[in-house]
Amino acid sequence: MNSLQNRITAMTSEQKRSLRERLIQVRPVQEIPVQPRDGRDFPLSHSQDRLWFLDQLVPGNPFYNISIAQRLPFVPVRRYLERALSAVVARHEALRTVFPLVRGQPVQRILPATAVRCEIDDLSYEPDPEARAAQIASAASQQPFDLAEGPLLHCRLLLLSAGESLLLLVIHHIVADGWSLEKLLAEIGQVYSELLAGRHPSLPPLPVQYADFAVWQREAMSGERMAQHRKYWVQRLEGMQQLELPTDHPRPARPSYRGARAPITIDAATTAAAEALARRLRTTRFTVLFAAFAALLHRLAGQDEVTIGTPMAARPYAELEDVVGFFANTVVLRLDFSGSCSFDEAVERTHARLREAQNHQDLPFSMVVAALAPEQDLSRNPLFQVSFQVLSSSQVRKATSDATPAFSFARGTSAFDLTLQLAETASCLVGELEYATDLFQQSSAERLVERFLRLLSAALADPAASVADLPMVDAAELHQLEAWSRGPAMPSAETDLCGLFEAQARLSPDAVACQAPDGRLNYAELDGGANSLAHQLIACGVRPGDCVGVAIEPCTYLPMALLAVLKAGAAYVPLGLNCQSSAPATCSLRQGRRCFLFPKVRDPTCGPGSPRSWWTANHRNSAYRHRRCVPTLRARLTYCSLPVPPDGPRASRCRIVHCSTTSAGA
Repeated sequence: MNSLQNRITAMTSEQKRSLRERLIQVRPVQEIPVQPRDGRDFPLSHSQDRLWFLDQLVPGNPFYNISIAQRLPFVPVRRYLERALSAVVARHEALRTVFPLVRGQPVQRILPATAVRCEIDDLSYEPDPEARAAQIASAASQQPFDLAEGPLLHCRLLLLSAGESLLLLVIHHIVADGWSLEKLLAEIGQVYSELLAGRHPSLPPLPVQYADFAVWQREAMSGERMAQHRKYWVQRLEGMQQLELPTDHPRPARPSYRGARAPITIDAATTAAAEALARRLRTTRFTVLFAAFAALLHRLAGQDEVTIGTPMAARPYAELEDVVGFFANTVVLRLDFSGSCSFDEAVERTHARLREAQNHQDLPFSMVVAALAPEQDLSRNPLFQVSFQVLSSSQVRKATSDATPAFSFARGTSAFDLTLQLAETASCLVGELEYATDLFQQSSAERLVERFLRLLSAALADPAASVADLPMVDAAELHQLEAWSRGPAMPSAETDLCGLFEAQARLSPDAVACQAPDGRLNYAELDGGANSLAHQLIACGVRPGDCVGVAIEPCTYLPMALLAVLKAGAAYVPLGLNCQSSAPATCSLRQGRRCFLFPKVRDPTCGPGSPRSWWTANHRNSAYRHRRCVPTLRARLTYCSLPVPPDGPRASRCRIVHCSTTSAGA
């Protein structure tokens, strides 16, 4: 057995693909009973149940539309193309199935086969046909489907030139998956070629249809085997921690499912290195890439536990290989990065979890969720928020060819917070990081791609290195992060607080300096009024280091009063409007040669002999040069509601300058 395992491990990806396809041909056939077609309705599969429920939460949403735009090096004959589409839709009942409610429950209802029409847009006269095609494809991929009425497949042909076109297919996920799209394209091409050559379509009848599978699945889920699967997933996932990635925006109460994409390319050298490491560790390249992506999430979130979802084909029997339908099942991997985990160890742990998941993939994701019964949270998907997928080279070839590559366009949606999807080509891996725009900005997604590539390269260069030590940022970004962590330099001891304000007033005298319910003041008005009041304070005996109580309600005159106190060289003491709430400060102020500033008249609660008060409404134009003070001199004194203190918390002028320049760039 070890010898066989070693031989399989030593195979290249191409050899493994060939072996897989040969094994499919000899896979045992499971007897899935064919149900009578007498006009009856059929139950939904468990996967369909979940998508139907999500559609009811947001009716007609496009979040689960799947689409592909296949580039064609010719312009198809319309009648042959539509006949080919009609033949394929007639062959696959899922493509003509709708989901009405019957006695309060959704059912599958198969409609009779009818002719399929393909809308055609001639873009050859557009200034930029490719750009226009991308716009049309993006808009078409976001058009809602009515699950109860159908049809759930839209076809559109975009003519780019006299010798090139795009075939756009948009289909709801409830009746198809990614594997189905590949089958669909291949069959349309085969039937079209046969019709063009004057031959009758040769596609054989299918042994079973998706509705038969749904009925069989419902019955199979009650067996002992499914109970074992359920037990495994509960033990593996119970009590798992939600992945908390740093985001640009707070998570909304309900996601909009709007999304965008950042491209990614893993070059040939890195792809070959991943293949070599996989061979050495007796695993697959998929596992190596999965482990690297999980390691990135672990580092970004700062969590030892990472949960990622990944789709599996879930077509366990040969008779289901050619059937269009929603077979794909999502499995959740819970990975542990605790301890001093090397990248080699991370790959081995991922390999073990993937093998277990493959052995238990037959239990539908919706049943896993039901078994775990997580606390309902409409802001998140159940169980996982990040998905990972790699399309094999065989899958890519079946959907496209080197001569006719798929056409890329923005779909504008994202089912999860993040989805990394890669596709194998002849020598490298290409793909995209799909992200929820509710949470991330484009720049952050692009930076995340860069960090993944850097971490992957470092891990492949030194797999024995600790995951915690793998570099994710280059020297330039590291320098920027270090600069941010240090913050701006403290202002020098010679920095003059009032001088900074006056410099700004000279620079932009007409700019708005403050705004309050009573109006607004520009820099020139605020500076002039503060100068006038500072002159009065000095005339009344205020000296550097004195304290001046300020009891002015929030209005444009409050910043004027504070600035005037500072210009006079004193420190301001915030007080309540009636001095009652600031009794400790009031008593302390009475002990020295200090003043109070009130809105209009002297406050009667201060009693006889209180220091004088001023109001500055009529004094805005006096020119006055402020006193130059030592920056370490206090600028503010604050008291709390305690017995009369000898003094209160202080803030120096230098400290206020530092806070202002770091927060507002003053």
